[in-house]
Amino acid sequence: MVTEMRTTRVHRTWLDKILLWRRAYETRILDGHHEVVGRGPTPEASRDAAEQRWVAELPTEDKEISAPTEADPSRKYLYGFVPQ
Repeated sequence: MVTEMRTTRVHRTWLDKILLWRRAYETRILDGHHEVVGRGPTPEASRDAAEQRWVAELPTEDKEISAPTEADPSRKYLYGFVPQ
């Protein structure tokens, strides 16, 4: 699986202007299944933000992604309805 990182210059948002960023950059890190985006005032800052999100959001071998099942007691019921 190949991981790709792309950094591009993007338009500043109103928040970027309040933070006094002269320019805004966006870095996307993606593989075939996941994608994260980092923004920053420099290309390096946007890469750092994207890398931090990549490490924080993606599961490791310790954490497995599992969907709740019908028998899962921690499952939340929709609309406040609890079956009896």
